[in-house]
Amino acid sequence: MSPVKINNNKDLKRGERLSEERKKIWNSRDKFKKDTSMSSNSLESWEKGANISCECLRAIHENGGDVLYILTGERQQATGTDGPIAPISERDLLLEQLKDLKQDKQNLIADKEALKADKEKLTEQLDKALNTIDELRALYNEFQSLKTTAAITTDRARKTRKTNNKASS
Repeated sequence: MSPVKINNNKDLKRGERLSEERKKIWNSRDKFKKDTSMSSNSLESWEKGANISCECLRAIHENGGDVLYILTGERQQATGTDGPIAPISERDLLLEQLKDLKQDKQNLIADKEALKADKEKLTEQLDKALNTIDELRALYNEFQSLKTTAAITTDRARKTRKTNNKASS
């Protein structure tokens, strides 16, 4: 039995099947909207045959709905290379999430170690920079001291010349 199609790529039968599955899971459109955060306009459009969003199909699947039936009109189980594909249970979803969390934890630990190494390198560089600043301050102070000494020596030499010039005159 082929679906009835109308303008704009709409599939009326698919919309009817969506409505049927939605009613099986959620008694009302309001409950569907509340549980899935989907808008009334979107749901109405989908139930009239418009293309259904992935988010809507995911919400239906996660709540036990038959997405294959909505899309194809057939209630038989999909089969994979290893046999029938069972619906994903809440336990399986939690195990997947746990696996993802473990991977995230490993990534965070690796990031933490990398940051620790970076921090150590930056600390070394900062210590070197601070030592260089201290050395430059010491050189500056020595320069200022030499400059002052040179000014005093120059001043004394002038005075001595003036005195010697007065004495020779």
